[in-house]
Amino acid sequence: MSSGKTCRECGTAIPADSPGGFCAQCLFGLGLESAGESVQGLKSKVQSQEPEVARPLTEKAGDRIGRYRLLQEIGHGGCGVVYMAEQEEPVRRKVALKVIKLGMDTRQVVARFEAERQALALMDHPNIAKILDAGITETPYPISDHPLPIGWGEGQGEETALLATRHSPLVTSAGRPYFVMELVGGIKITDYCDQNQLTTRQRLDLFIQVCRAIQHAHQKGIIHRDIKPSNVLVTTQDGTAVPKVYMSPEQAQLGGLDVDTRSDIYSLGVLLYELLTGKTPFDAKELLAAGLEEMRRTIREVEPVKPSTRRTQELTAADKVGRASPCAPPQQTVPPKSGAHGVPRPTTIPSTLNSQRLKELIHLLRGDLDWIVMKCLEKDRARRYETANGLARDIERHLSNEPVVAGPPSNFYRFQKLVRRNKLTFFAATSVAAALILGLGVSSRMYFKERQAHRRALAAEATQSALRREAETGRMQAEAHETALLYWQAFNAFPSLSDKEARTLVDGRGMTFGELAALAARFDEAFKLIRRGAKMQAGCDWLTDPALGPEMWLPTRISEVHKRTALQAAQVRARVALAQGRAPDACEDLLAAFILGRNIGVHGSLVSVMVQADYERRIVEFVGENFFRFTPEALATLVNGIESAPKRTNVSQAMDMEKTAFAGWIIGREQDLRVAAGGDEQKALAAISELLRYVQGEDAEKIIQAAGGTSAGVIAYTSDVMPFYDVMQSLATASPQNLAGVTERAAKLIEGNTNLLVSLILPNVGSARGREVETLTRLAMLRAAVAYRQRGIAGLNSVRDPFGEGPFELRRMESDAAGHGFELQSKLGRLGLNGVQMFKEQPIAH
Repeated sequence: MSSGKTCRECGTAIPADSPGGFCAQCLFGLGLESAGESVQGLKSKVQSQEPEVARPLTEKAGDRIGRYRLLQEIGHGGCGVVYMAEQEEPVRRKVALKVIKLGMDTRQVVARFEAERQALALMDHPNIAKILDAGITETPYPISDHPLPIGWGEGQGEETALLATRHSPLVTSAGRPYFVMELVGGIKITDYCDQNQLTTRQRLDLFIQVCRAIQHAHQKGIIHRDIKPSNVLVTTQDGTAVPKVYMSPEQAQLGGLDVDTRSDIYSLGVLLYELLTGKTPFDAKELLAAGLEEMRRTIREVEPVKPSTRRTQELTAADKVGRASPCAPPQQTVPPKSGAHGVPRPTTIPSTLNSQRLKELIHLLRGDLDWIVMKCLEKDRARRYETANGLARDIERHLSNEPVVAGPPSNFYRFQKLVRRNKLTFFAATSVAAALILGLGVSSRMYFKERQAHRRALAAEATQSALRREAETGRMQAEAHETALLYWQAFNAFPSLSDKEARTLVDGRGMTFGELAALAARFDEAFKLIRRGAKMQAGCDWLTDPALGPEMWLPTRISEVHKRTALQAAQVRARVALAQGRAPDACEDLLAAFILGRNIGVHGSLVSVMVQADYERRIVEFVGENFFRFTPEALATLVNGIESAPKRTNVSQAMDMEKTAFAGWIIGREQDLRVAAGGDEQKALAAISELLRYVQGEDAEKIIQAAGGTSAGVIAYTSDVMPFYDVMQSLATASPQNLAGVTERAAKLIEGNTNLLVSLILPNVGSARGREVETLTRLAMLRAAVAYRQRGIAGLNSVRDPFGEGPFELRRMESDAAGHGFELQSKLGRLGLNGVQMFKEQPIAH
């Protein structure tokens, strides 16, 4: 309970029985600075500070000093008083004015005050309060008849100067010096951190600014010697917290006895300790209660506990209280006073949430921050940081996961920090090293086993390879089944559509925007499943691995009608999403439909390639028609998703698969059917004809007639096709630039051939290759258009035309209503294919 008395040094409220009229903080500083004196001498000093007379009168609110009108007292020390004042000319503003107290203006005090003014005048730092003006009051003062003792105050420390202030005769006959500083309307740094519940990193960033300000003072040859929360105020400028360090007249001296900048490092350590834990290293009340001698011994000999240990003690005490009160509510009914990092001060039983915060804070403090704080608080100043900048730089190293100077210089510790800074690199290196070690071990083992039993080793290796292949095939089968199941569930979730809705789904017309949005919403559940299936399918290789067999084709056996409906629904949903400003949702639906399209048709067939190419072309055209409704970021995501989508079967792969199927399934099956007929020609021909109808449809009868109408003729006729697959493969693998020439040469080789199957298969190869090339070109155009929108001509030039030597040709669309449409042209047109893709903004009816 306060007695109404205030500290004679800093003005803080103190108990009535406080020794010497000082607060605990000032007694703490007095104990540090008097470390070399005897106990009796220090007691005498404190006792000599007891007020012998009432505090002399001083100025009051409303008085004027020079061109400044005093508004209110905002602080005072042993020798000076600080007022909030208003400057009236030449500009009007509020300032902080400091003047020597009446009756305290001895030569010693005046000299120190002048030194302080000069020290502040040297300061030019954004985190140090600046001096604006200085002068001498016009009030006359009495002159004592007693002479000033020779040498009084020379070479004295802070306490001796204070004695001179109270007992030396007055020496000034004119006015008292004063100076004016900028007025900082901030709050103590500890209060600011607690009230705003700053995180550990935010507190450290703020503290680094304080260190920079102290370093600036040290570079000017000035030791602060009174760093504490009340002298570090935080203001807010443009939304940014800026600490202001105040220099006090009693501490900002240009000289002193055996005191250097490392004394300020100790004080910075105390401040950092309080910012991190909410308490000072030693409890001020306990020090005051122990007496002056015990206080000095504690400061000089007792090591404070580390910040993490202090927080751990709080957590342990909280747990004990919680176990002792099992019926206590889990939440506090009265919010406690805020503490460091948003952890309430433990005035009551803490909640589970507060305990969790304490545990997280302990984890953050343990290690670097413990070492940094304890290095500042070293008893031997030679082991502290040399400069405030060194302290600030060490905190920055901690925040950047670099080794701190305060940490133990062990190789393991440095290696640990290196790993934290380069997690991905070390993970990759470790994986490679592990793979190399594993490979080396397996190779060595196989080598020695081969020397002992070559055949047994080969057999074991073959068995292992088979098992691995079987396991991989099983995994792929499981993925294929699960993907197919998701797609089936999605298609079963398709809503039943009216005729109007079905027509709208095809052409996007015939409905108002509200009706269109309602229709799109009916597919929400289905597209949740389609998106999941597409994500599972992305990155899988079971679609394009012909060695895995037809059991991998489960997703491709889903109805093409359902997949076409999914594409149409994706376009309708994308139209609605774009109109509502949800470009990312539109891209996600379109990308899922694109990946789903890679399953269309009979897997591995030329028909499948053509259907897939048309499917993808429609998606590119839709994006082109609504190009400027997408955001550049959404377009980039869509293009990246398309490029990383699972690969579909190309024409070359389809030719290999069809050649294998033709030789093994058609020709081989025909021979098996003829043998099974047992010489019955009519039965054999009927079975082979049924097989051809299944494969070639309506053309089966023409093929049978061209083969002479016999089973042997059909087998020979189909076998004659095999050499032409090599010719057709050259067509399938031709580059876009050489496609025209290869097509012409293939036509000449086949020209005049009487085998009807050759004339039926070749056009399919040419058509499939043409559609494939056109689709690949349109996908490249989409990539070029996105790059052009992001980076202009430079982006456009970064994507090459597959049919040209350079980029696509750009043409503006003058008829575009939005005024920013364009089209890209490819040299694809010389093959008779469409080489133009438009990119514009398609209006949507509302």
